[in-house]
Amino acid sequence: MITRMIIRANVLLHHFRSRKGQSLAEYALILSFVSVLSVAVMSILGVHIRGMVSVIISALAVAQSTL
Repeated sequence: MITRMIIRANVLLHHFRSRKGQSLAEYALILSFVSVLSVAVMSILGVHIRGMVSVIISALAVAQSTL
């Protein structure tokens, strides 16, 4: 009986020492950081791409008016 209790206690201790939950939380934090970073980069690149496209459109408009 005491042996069974010791075995069950060891199983419970092993369960609580498991780091699966901790790893999952770390992966969630990394994923959220990457998501926020990618949104910020896309926002910055979007402004630059919009500027380049507007320059190309105005150059095409000037070229079309000279024809």
